[in-house]
Amino acid sequence: MNKDSNVCAVIATYNRKKPLSKCLSYLQQCDSLDAIYLIDNASNDGTPNLLKNEGYISELPPLNTNEIWKTSSNVKNQDGNVIKFYYLRNFSNSGSAGGFHDGIREAYNEGYKWIWVLDNDSVPKKNSLNKLLEKTVLVKNIGFLCSKVLWRDGNVHVMNIPQVQPLVKEIPFNKFENSNVLVIRAASWLSLLIKREVIEEVGLPLKEFFVWAEDIEYTNRMTENNFLGLYVADSIVYHETQKNYSDDIIAADAENIMKYSFGIRNNLYLMKQRSVLLYILLLVYNLTFSNYNILKNRKDNKLKFFWTNTTSSFKSIFFRPGKD
Repeated sequence: MNKDSNVCAVIATYNRKKPLSKCLSYLQQCDSLDAIYLIDNASNDGTPNLLKNEGYISELPPLNTNEIWKTSSNVKNQDGNVIKFYYLRNFSNSGSAGGFHDGIREAYNEGYKWIWVLDNDSVPKKNSLNKLLEKTVLVKNIGFLCSKVLWRDGNVHVMNIPQVQPLVKEIPFNKFENSNVLVIRAASWLSLLIKREVIEEVGLPLKEFFVWAEDIEYTNRMTENNFLGLYVADSIVYHETQKNYSDDIIAADAENIMKYSFGIRNNLYLMKQRSVLLYILLLVYNLTFSNYNILKNRKDNKLKFFWTNTTSSFKSIFFRPGKD
């Protein structure tokens, strides 16, 4: 790696070649980006072919292999500057948690000082990264910075609102409001800039989460280890989901039921880490009031979501992810 390299973007993907193509295209337009690390969780929708056709890789990974496959190349941005492109293809789907675990690890091992984590349907603006980097000097113990996430119509994306509380490590959340910055406790992957030293201290995301809430756990872990998180309002990134939706199980699409099976378990685990008493109360609430609301208020797939909520809640009792 060039010793002057500073920022590496990390993306995890699985069968999302169309939004991934747009994400990569817009990433190449971003100022101050030195590298992109793409983790492909064994996509079977033609993602490798797309990458080869668009010039990101020069050869296709072998078929039916049980080994991780890596390659790298150089791509040029619109200003003619070279961006290093790394591609790692897993032999099975390890979820977003496993993908970001691997991607952050690989970028860290390559020596990058800042790791910019984005989802495969994130669409950054040309100055999104620079706006984050500008704010890294506000505090000495910076851990992570996140962008303001909008949906395609320009409204705030309700799924990607960071966690804000009045005081974070005795610092008022609005201490830096004159700089369009808020102090936050946790944030999502949609555009998350992480300092290298933080990874040395807190480790990597919990791959056992598989999907949903691994970003909240990871950024909360940084905060608990006395690193500060900042929300940068003038760094804009778009999240191009089909709808601007939250994780409300009553209104959830049936196609996302798998995500809820992990998300319910993971969020209960996070509560258990915070307080056993609050965890027990939330577990009882899930098994009673939440299930009642599902049966009463969902318009379709009532029994499927009832079953998912029930089994996932019980799974949280025995869930013991490890840290590395």
